[in-house]
Amino acid sequence: MLYVLFLVFIAGCEKYDGSISNDPDDDDPINPVLNATVYGRVVVDGVGLDSVTVTISKSSFYSTKTKNGGYYTFTGLGAGGYVVFITNPDKNLYRFDSTSKSVSLEDNHKDYQVSFEGTYIGSSLPPNEPIPQPPEKPKAVITGVVYEDANSNGWYDVGEVLFPGVTVTLSSGSEVRSTATDLYGRYTFYGLVVGVYDVIAYGFESKRSQTVSIVDDNGTVTFVDFPAIR
Repeated sequence: MLYVLFLVFIAGCEKYDGSISNDPDDDDPINPVLNATVYGRVVVDGVGLDSVTVTISKSSFYSTKTKNGGYYTFTGLGAGGYVVFITNPDKNLYRFDSTSKSVSLEDNHKDYQVSFEGTYIGSSLPPNEPIPQPPEKPKAVITGVVYEDANSNGWYDVGEVLFPGVTVTLSSGSEVRSTATDLYGRYTFYGLVVGVYDVIAYGFESKRSQTVSIVDDNGTVTFVDFPAIR
């Protein structure tokens, strides 16, 4: 009779499989009779890090992974001393202040927080791969020709003489640039931003000067030609 009752008692008990819980309301905690909880977060530079392995140990080891912003939870714990530690997912990318912490649970019905903070120290790019740079915003351009205005109409006409090698300067505040016209009498200043510029051509009876206002530096081109007589 006692043997039969013992078999019935064994059949009615469920063996705990060692699994852990990430949810305080989970029906399968470490020990359903005890109610203490250890929870926390793994963060790197203030940002939660998911999929980090977290382990808690006393007489046995139980592990879980962080999720939903770096959070983890162990429930169903009894009073006593525990060690909580994390596994650094990549030592080339992260450095943690500590990867192991002790916690003393003095009450079976309290929550205890154990968190880990780290710093990002590396790049996920291959060693020889350049760090991509954002595309440079297009700038404005001032360009033009220096020519002989043979018919005095104020603009360049096909067949009029173009002057190579003429010095042209561009100034705006303390910024001064200088260039020379090419074989076709053309000069160009690139990479200009919004502002007011003085453009001056030298080498004539008197210097030729024009003032230009750039109100849009998103790839605009301004033409400034100089009718000149040597």
